[in-house]
Amino acid sequence: MSPQVKLLQETLWLYTENEMETASKIKQAIKAQTRDVYSENIKSSDLVYYKRNDCKRWKGPATVIGTEGKLVFVRHGGYVVRCHRVHVIKVNDLYTKDKPDISGHDPLTHETPTDNCKNAFNTARLMMSNDIANGLPPKETLCPASPQRNGMIEESQVIEPCDQEAIQSTDVDLEDNQTLDVRKEQKLCEVKSRLENKKLEVTVKQKDPFYIEKLKEIDNWKKNGVFEEVNVNEMEMNDNCPVTTRWVMSESGGKKKARLVARGFEEAPLKSKSLRLLFSIAASKDWPLKSVDIASAFLQGKPIERTVYVLPPKEFYKPGVVWKLHKCVYGLSDAARMWYSNVREQTNKAGLTKGLYDDALFFSVNNDMLSGMMTVHVDDFVFAGTQLFQDKIKEHLLDGFEVKSEESSVFDYLGLEVSQDLTLHEISVGQEKYIQELKPITIDKARKNNKTSPLTSSEYVQYRKGVGQLLWLSIQSRPDISFTVCQLSNHLKEPNIDDLNWYNKTVKQLKTEDSVPLVFNKIPDLDKGMKLLTYSDASFGNLANNGSQCGYLIFLADANETVKNLISWKSVRLERVCSSTLTAESLALFKAVDHAMLIQQILKQLMGSVNAEIKIHCYVDNKGLLELINKTKDPTEKRLITTMASIRESVDRQEIEVSFIPTKKMPADVLTKKSASGLVLKSYLEME
Repeated sequence: MSPQVKLLQETLWLYTENEMETASKIKQAIKAQTRDVYSENIKSSDLVYYKRNDCKRWKGPATVIGTEGKLVFVRHGGYVVRCHRVHVIKVNDLYTKDKPDISGHDPLTHETPTDNCKNAFNTARLMMSNDIANGLPPKETLCPASPQRNGMIEESQVIEPCDQEAIQSTDVDLEDNQTLDVRKEQKLCEVKSRLENKKLEVTVKQKDPFYIEKLKEIDNWKKNGVFEEVNVNEMEMNDNCPVTTRWVMSESGGKKKARLVARGFEEAPLKSKSLRLLFSIAASKDWPLKSVDIASAFLQGKPIERTVYVLPPKEFYKPGVVWKLHKCVYGLSDAARMWYSNVREQTNKAGLTKGLYDDALFFSVNNDMLSGMMTVHVDDFVFAGTQLFQDKIKEHLLDGFEVKSEESSVFDYLGLEVSQDLTLHEISVGQEKYIQELKPITIDKARKNNKTSPLTSSEYVQYRKGVGQLLWLSIQSRPDISFTVCQLSNHLKEPNIDDLNWYNKTVKQLKTEDSVPLVFNKIPDLDKGMKLLTYSDASFGNLANNGSQCGYLIFLADANETVKNLISWKSVRLERVCSSTLTAESLALFKAVDHAMLIQQILKQLMGSVNAEIKIHCYVDNKGLLELINKTKDPTEKRLITTMASIRESVDRQEIEVSFIPTKKMPADVLTKKSASGLVLKSYLEME
């Protein structure tokens, strides 16, 4: 019996010890702070308030973009916030009409003393009320303010809350199967209530240096019928809240400018070759060149096709009033499209035809002859043509817009200094003023010789800005620096002191050396025939990672190739690694022919039914390439077969002609090598 009694005692002891451990776990669980979620079935597109662990202030309303387990991801303004479900409550759950008796409610036992509490919305409100009773921020602190970068909301930016009556007026009965329109309406009610109760008194200070410019901008808005003032109660249900605005102010050459821009994130460029074609044809036909700048272009666009409200700037704020837009303004995503649509409508009235290959090029044909051309870059127009063409432009186009300035013969256009001499039959284009504004970047003497040293943050910002300025210069008027700018751009990711020294050297050369402007001379007998001359070149394996650089120039010339006007150029790294010089030269020629054929099609459309012959004559400095084109034998590299087949086909159809030119006379050499001299290219540009 003794062993059995002993075994029984041990069993009882183990059972008691196990029960005590279980009881301690239960007690620990009971003492722990537990809380149910405020809102069940949270899903994407729900409008919610949320709270962070490190802040007692409730924020919102925000939009749910997804859930993962107990986590809820919401978008507030331009930020995405991750919250636990217990820190999220639907706006609709908080503002329900039913107000149950909250006496005796215990969130831990989940007892509901009244029948109304059976509703899920009322249960959520009971738990919210319990939080308020325990000292958490009341409903009035649920402020619809924008999240800041540090995750907090500054007091100066918190909009004053609605009173109880305002909340009652915005209540909406919502069912579990709430529709999208109901959610939109609820969101609109929230916006209206906070705009009606927002208290903001601002006096415009006349000491503001841009005070007069701001008044002029608002006058432009009113003059063009851009907006109307509406009360917030008249706002229509829309997908978006009112868009905020901001001032963009600039000063250049002592001239100040202020522009009111909508923050569109809350809610047809001109091709350079077309502009140079216009200059070349205008010089050839002795057409006077004119430039027009349209005032507040986007405000003169077509009426807006959707409902958009904007908040007035603080200088012109009125309590409870927003602006309903009738036209697109700067900053909205469709502002440029509506302006361009209005330009298209006016050009159609003037009888102009849009180019098939450039949406910013317009021209007119009279009696099967080209009578005028016009290029558009946002609000800057340049046109040239016969007197009849100019009258059409003035009557149907310029009279329909408010013109800020109109110039001829000598003017600035997109940073280009354009000058026309009708007696010499030429148009010259340069950027001397732009070059003189370039600034070298200062480097500490101790770091100047350490070529592999990375740039500081300040140097990196200046380097990116400087390379961008050089890039614009190389695209518009200085083909001789194209290779340098291409290499500097390739090092933007991780530039070092060596790149910075190269940049400073380039800026110094631009300022000290005499530059040759682009000159567009008169091409005789333009209507009887013309040629497109291409000069292509490539450097094999002269870049990092065995890369190769290619470049080409395209000139518009007369049939005898005596007058040459530079139309387009390119310096670019080849997309793939080449196995030989022949491969690199072939790919460069292929790119040049491809670009020249596009310009050929533009010219054919411009010249109307004259059917002037436009030949393409290609020059290369590689005899091996020329021999390969004229033979039927395939190249050794198999990938080159398709490229060579395309070039041979163009030659057989007499679409292009390929000739050899010595390297010493190749103007495109400067586009592919760092050590190449630009004297050959300058000699071509100076040729009359």
